[in-house]
Amino acid sequence: MKKLIISVGALYILFGVVGFASATPFLLSATGFDGDDLLTLTFSEPVYSTSGGSGLFDIFDFTYTDGNSGGATGFQSAVDADGSDSMISFRMDSNFVVSDNADTINPDAGEVYALDGSTAPTTPVSFNGDGQTNGNGSTTPVPEPATVLLIGTGLAGLIGMRRKLRK
Repeated sequence: MKKLIISVGALYILFGVVGFASATPFLLSATGFDGDDLLTLTFSEPVYSTSGGSGLFDIFDFTYTDGNSGGATGFQSAVDADGSDSMISFRMDSNFVVSDNADTINPDAGEVYALDGSTAPTTPVSFNGDGQTNGNGSTTPVPEPATVLLIGTGLAGLIGMRRKLRK
């Protein structure tokens, strides 16, 4: 019985140290095409404009930086402002051109939320006017519960085998 309590305690400590963190949403890509004024943002998971998991986005929730003098220079309006499908679309003030190759966009601080209330980082994503995106890629590794469970049971099994061999 004492061994069982120690084993359960060790698993509790392992799960407590590693934890079950929730993922933070981040901007994966921004896509705009030459001759079109639609900009589509794709996030790693569904996003919302309030920490309660609701709300529509507007042009003031993001910062758009025009890296050159041609093509789109800013937002005009939100088109698909419901980020529950991981995507948000905006109409720009003019059409993109291929020379839009140094433009960036990023969520403003405290404006983009996951369903659990965690906020998206404000890391900018750069893109150009021919649909190419230089994605964010800055993810925080989040252990899966099943993976942590496998590691925990594997460690418990190794400890059990070691004790059995000592006897």
